[in-house]
Amino acid sequence: MSAATDSAGLTDAAAKSSDTGAVDSKLATPTAALIIAGSSGSATATVTGGGGGGTAPSVATDKPKSTGAAAKKPNFNLMSALPPHLKLQILSILKQNPLEQPSAQPDSKSAAAAASGGVTATDATSAATSAAAAAAATKTADSEIEDIGPPPLVYSTTNIKSEHCLRLSPAQLTELQTAGYIICDGVLGADKCTALHADLTSSAANNKLMERLKPAGMKKGWKQSDTRGDTICWLHSDDTDLPPSLRHAMSVLDSYRTELNRSVDLKSEITHTQLALYSGGGARYVRHCDTYPGGPKRRLTVIYYVNPGWEKEHGGCLRLFGPNKVVRDIEPRADRVLIFLSAWIEHEVLPVFKPRFALTTWIG
Repeated sequence: MSAATDSAGLTDAAAKSSDTGAVDSKLATPTAALIIAGSSGSATATVTGGGGGGTAPSVATDKPKSTGAAAKKPNFNLMSALPPHLKLQILSILKQNPLEQPSAQPDSKSAAAAASGGVTATDATSAATSAAAAAAATKTADSEIEDIGPPPLVYSTTNIKSEHCLRLSPAQLTELQTAGYIICDGVLGADKCTALHADLTSSAANNKLMERLKPAGMKKGWKQSDTRGDTICWLHSDDTDLPPSLRHAMSVLDSYRTELNRSVDLKSEITHTQLALYSGGGARYVRHCDTYPGGPKRRLTVIYYVNPGWEKEHGGCLRLFGPNKVVRDIEPRADRVLIFLSAWIEHEVLPVFKPRFALTTWIG
């Protein structure tokens, strides 16, 4: 077994107050092209790369030849079909980037705060003034939210073996396949979750696990903190430097795979687990899918949140884009597990203003 990241709490969010960035499943093809037309010519911006689950888009532009007259500004309304993180790339090249976010790259102060479970002065200032800014940064027009259509068949719900349903009931298994996600609270127990958080936030100087956290990148080493602002490390069951509390959490997340193999004949043979830390300061992760055609073979995403004392002003909800244009914000409350269909549910991490830990296991 290997890998893990995230958990959630829930707050219904109206579809009209959607988001700022995502890997549109309809645009998760190797190449998407956009013609930005102006009155005196056109510029072609070609965005290459999948999009979700850690793929780096690259952008190349062909500028129109000069006609001797001043060209009018491009018509950016034609960009509305693109997911926001791709808009960021195109607009950055054109030197007009109204969606640009403050850098969320963790610094030494935020790392120290994360290790102690505290908040830096910058985080405290940001938290006090960020509510309106975060709402504006994550808002989108209802017309930009597309229905994601029917879910892919990950497993059949017609013959659930209830005798093997230990953590997930037959009703939850049906809901996961039909609605695309489920939430489970009290998974490890408050004491074990608190112990895990204490291990994760122990002194940075002596915590080898924290030293392993590196800025998250996308495919081919591409990094941009205003698109994805967390630090991550991959975990393996045979790691010798993991605290017992983390090993236990990983084993519980992996047990969902074993149970699903028995209850719905999932036939999964592998998991990958990742630990992610958002240090605060408005760090976020734009809308995306965890996999895409030709990408990682992930069927289910299982996120465990390790954030005792989480409050609304701390930010960091996971925004889910479900069927029928339903948008829902899941709070990253302590000891909560969120499970969703990796290839179907688009999601984003909203701006974070206090250190936020998530352990994610992908079931292949």
